[in-house]
Amino acid sequence: SSVWPLVTEIMTPSRFATELQEATWDDPERGPCLGARFTGRNFHPARGEWETIVLYEPDGRQLMNLHRPFGSPLPTAGNLQLVTRIVETRAAAVSGLFRGRVTGRLVVQVGVPVRRDAGVAYVLCAVLGSEAFETVLEQERLPDDSIATLIDRDYRIIVRTRKGADFVGRQIGPDLKAALAAATQGTI
Repeated sequence: SSVWPLVTEIMTPSRFATELQEATWDDPERGPCLGARFTGRNFHPARGEWETIVLYEPDGRQLMNLHRPFGSPLPTAGNLQLVTRIVETRAAAVSGLFRGRVTGRLVVQVGVPVRRDAGVAYVLCAVLGSEAFETVLEQERLPDDSIATLIDRDYRIIVRTRKGADFVGRQIGPDLKAALAAATQGTI
């Protein structure tokens, strides 16, 4: 009886691995029981924040997604272009913002090829929720009256300092897009 509370307390791993920042039961009403799953948010000073890990076949089929029990049916990649790019270039790549097919959340993936012999056998991706990028903007220590926005290569807003939830996932306006196209560096 003294072991059960210890093994079912989902924050216990944080005592041994400081990367785990938060954990919540995926089905709080079910609670801790055999087969119950939880979602953890992880942070490492050198590696940043991530939510889950996904392993893909080179054709984009998900083999493993830590949001689902092993062996569960999984959809194809929500961002097949990223998987294809990694397989073709055999190099790491970062996606733009997209809606994950398992969680339905807006995420960015950082992927690397898993090489076997002369080819790419798998693609391994760390999944970052858009909120993972908030610390990037917070570290800039911008003036209180300024607005900072991080956008992806398709001009979608990943995170914004003010009223971020109202803007995440939306395209930037044509005026800002034109200003970005004309600038090589600096503040707009």
